[in-house]
Amino acid sequence: MKIETLINNAERIKNKKDIKRTQKKVKIKRFEDMGLDDSFVILEKPTTIQMLAIQEKKSEAFGISECMVSPNLKDRELQKAYGVNNQEALLRKIFTEEEIQDLSSIVGEMIVNRSMAQIVDDIKNL
Repeated sequence: MKIETLINNAERIKNKKDIKRTQKKVKIKRFEDMGLDDSFVILEKPTTIQMLAIQEKKSEAFGISECMVSPNLKDRELQKAYGVNNQEALLRKIFTEEEIQDLSSIVGEMIVNRSMAQIVDDIKNL
């Protein structure tokens, strides 16, 4: 990339507020079988800060709850309805162990997959 291109487009490049993070919409079969109108959850690729917190906590439930956009597991009313006081406990109340394992796998895939940067060509040493 040429420096002139970066300079000429500095304002456009610096403006990152409209960039959407990678999201996955996941159907929870059990919810669908129960006849719930909305049987989907939305997971979002974690930010660098979230990744550091997930690594520090070493908790699968924490990682999923940090990445879950919908439902918002941080919502105090939702936590109160399930008799818990944090997002991890709420996750465990709402989802089965198997569903948590599946959600963890999806979060893991989002973490390792590149979505915003793409390798075009490997450079070989001469």
